[in-house]
Amino acid sequence: MSWDGMKSGTVVCLALFVFAMFFIAPASLSARTGKIIEGNCENGTGTFEYSSGALYVGEWLNGKEHGRGRMTLPDGSSYEGEYKNGRPHGYGVFQLRDGREYNGEWKYGVAEGQGVEVNPDGSSYQGHWHNGLPSGYGVSTVGGREERQGYWIDGEYVGKDKFWNVR
Repeated sequence: MSWDGMKSGTVVCLALFVFAMFFIAPASLSARTGKIIEGNCENGTGTFEYSSGALYVGEWLNGKEHGRGRMTLPDGSSYEGEYKNGRPHGYGVFQLRDGREYNGEWKYGVAEGQGVEVNPDGSSYQGHWHNGLPSGYGVSTVGGREERQGYWIDGEYVGKDKFWNVR
């Protein structure tokens, strides 16, 4: 797989996650609908099943996912890690049903900071992320060998030297 394929996989992976977290299981956008399976889903630890079929097991604060938890979506994809005010925030792992995985830092529901994306074919990107895309220094591998090492801006490889756009 080429970097272009990896990049589109990254965009698809993160786009699906954002879609799933905020439209399939909309706990942080509106009043949650579904049912408490067990525990305290207001301020404590509990399990909540959304009307969409998504299931969250973990810590809650003020009726939102907050602290450590795991969200499993109806298609089998899942996010396990830290939450803040109903969104992935801190360190976490998102796994899609097809085997793609992002393991790294999140900020308010978006990949932000250091992270690694690994695809089922073994291709990967390891480095800095900004707004859900590779941005900053990183290394991509395809077929177990390094393909590109350098700087990315908004998911696009720009080379081994750091470029500054002065406006």
